[in-house]
Amino acid sequence: MKIEENKDFDIIAKIKEVAESECKTDAEFAKRWGKSPQNVYDLYKRKSIDVKTLLEISKVLSYNFFEDLQQQLPFYKKKDDVKEPIKATLQIELSQDKKDQVLRIVFGDNNLKILNE
Repeated sequence: MKIEENKDFDIIAKIKEVAESECKTDAEFAKRWGKSPQNVYDLYKRKSIDVKTLLEISKVLSYNFFEDLQQQLPFYKKKDDVKEPIKATLQIELSQDKKDQVLRIVFGDNNLKILNE
């Protein structure tokens, strides 16, 4: 099965965007990352990135780039797409003694007294 590449999403551009908002300069980003500024410039020229490097950068910039990548998957469902749970009411007919037993189990003896008042 071939997965279509999303041409609209560029992980390197996203890293650069986040780095620019979190760090004043590329040199500051490089220092936080423990690399030279040249490494940052080389990163920005890449077309892709390995998982280990992306994890390092995610930690350095306190940003989850993996979530952005996950959203590019064709089968990804956004939280908004998830339907609300169905609410249901169950009605059971019980004799009085069974009803009291069930209420005691659910509410406890003290709360049962309050309910009966």
